[in-house]
Amino acid sequence: MATSQRKLQTLFGFTETDLNANRKGRLSAAQIKELQQQSVYELKTLLGIPVILASGALLMLDLRIALPVLLVMLAIVGGLVALHREHLKTIRDKQVHKLAGPLIKHPLTNGSIQYIISVAGRHLPVERGMYEELSDGYFAVYLLEDSHQILSIEPITKTTVKVPAKTPTKSPTAKVTTKTPAKTTSTNKVVTRTTPVVAKTSVTKTTKTVKATSPKPAAKAPVKAATSKPIKATALQSHVMPAAKPAKPKGVVKPQPPAAIGRSRTT
Repeated sequence: MATSQRKLQTLFGFTETDLNANRKGRLSAAQIKELQQQSVYELKTLLGIPVILASGALLMLDLRIALPVLLVMLAIVGGLVALHREHLKTIRDKQVHKLAGPLIKHPLTNGSIQYIISVAGRHLPVERGMYEELSDGYFAVYLLEDSHQILSIEPITKTTVKVPAKTPTKSPTAKVTTKTPAKTTSTNKVVTRTTPVVAKTSVTKTTKTVKATSPKPAAKAPVKAATSKPIKATALQSHVMPAAKPAKPKGVVKPQPPAAIGRSRTT
């Protein structure tokens, strides 16, 4: 049988006003007052130790020896009071933490004194009456993060537990996808920076090869000499060939026909 909300309020000592304030993540006025009273009680317990030691030193020791002891005890008392005042100020600003999930009762072991329950993986000590009256099911437990004291508790359904569990798992994937374009742009920048270096090296290599090949006029000079010699030889041949023909003798008379010979004699 499920534990009723009124039964839970009686067992854990909270009201509906306290529960509404805890749902909003803060303490109610009654809870703040109760925590301050607990803090005062703890301070009185701590102050009792140095007071007992100081009174024993005055009764049993000499005043010269007891005086340094008294000064040390007064310093301890002053430090405890200052810490208590700071603690009272921080109680109002403390945030209420919520645990939601299935309630598990841990069985008692031999020699165990505390009754332990766990909600959302966190172990919480409870009194015997609370342990026996709590039933199995899903609960929302409200408490301070630095304390195991349960401020309020209420039964919930299973569907209300799943909703907050899904939302945190989606946010990291969105962050990862937004970061991936930044990585690609960074690689593009690296490529653009390295490409001018490659271009410079290629240019320097080509200039070196041009310089190495340019000082070779000696190889071209024989080619010009070889081409110029045949040209001169052909020119000489053109002048020599007409001179090689036999010249006509000036005193030789061409043979003439008989008619021409008779005409020449009569003349």
